[in-house]
Amino acid sequence: MKKLSTCLFLIFFSFQTSSLGSDISEVEIEGISIGDSLLYYYSEKEIKDNVFKNTNEREKKYTTTEFFYNTNTSKIYDGFYFYYKTDDKNYIIHSIGGFIAYDTNIYDCYKTLNEFDKELSAILNDAKRRRDTSKHPADKSGKSTIKRISYDLKSGGAASISCTNWSSKMDYPDGLFVILDSKEFRQWLRPGGCGYGSYYC
Repeated sequence: MKKLSTCLFLIFFSFQTSSLGSDISEVEIEGISIGDSLLYYYSEKEIKDNVFKNTNEREKKYTTTEFFYNTNTSKIYDGFYFYYKTDDKNYIIHSIGGFIAYDTNIYDCYKTLNEFDKELSAILNDAKRRRDTSKHPADKSGKSTIKRISYDLKSGGAASISCTNWSSKMDYPDGLFVILDSKEFRQWLRPGGCGYGSYYC
């Protein structure tokens, strides 16, 4: 496994480079990988108690469980979300997102983004890498922005790291997201542009 975890000096990834193609299931966020059962890490009650109530009819295929600002599983992250198929009793993870708040200085987030990019680019060495800055569609004023680096793997999975800088009127915490998506989940996202929890939008 290629672990994705933070420690002193904001070193986020430990890895071994390989000439073989990358697979998203080889990357971990604090020991959690795509393809794991969420039951390894949380009880079924905890999972159900923290379900995000999707309102989009299309999103009924997947369910989102969120642990934001109420998780005891991490000293680094301020929250996680997980996507799994709604009818899957094993709660196999298809998408993972980890969030770190940067309430006081978005430029620290940008610095961390660049550091993580160097490390993740080495892990996912065959991925197609894209970097962009866009306006956040949730802010109709156009004053909130997302700086994002995306990695599309030849094996079909995807990863993303991004910093969201919300305008003061939105009253949301600025922060960094690290996202891992399975091939199947990524293919599901494309027809509709994006699902709620992917945070690609």
